[in-house]
Amino acid sequence: MHLALWMNGAGLVLGIVAAFVLAYYPLASVTFVTEKGERILQFTSTPTPKSLRQMAHERRMARLGGCLLLVAFALQLIALVLPRWWPASA
Repeated sequence: MHLALWMNGAGLVLGIVAAFVLAYYPLASVTFVTEKGERILQFTSTPTPKSLRQMAHERRMARLGGCLLLVAFALQLIALVLPRWWPASA
């Protein structure tokens, strides 16, 4: 079935793109919290508008990588199950 082949290919390509995005923009792994459980932001210098924009951009890209990985997994799973749901005509 051609649709399953294209969905599998699209899932593989999205998975590779997601892997590169997550390698270049990793999710934050270290968080500092207070005794109350609130997060602490620590800056080494006074944040400028440019650095705040860059931080927001990196956070969006890291979340985009995770979403792309999820979509890639879903496409490959649907491509695997699709021939059982919609058998090809002979």
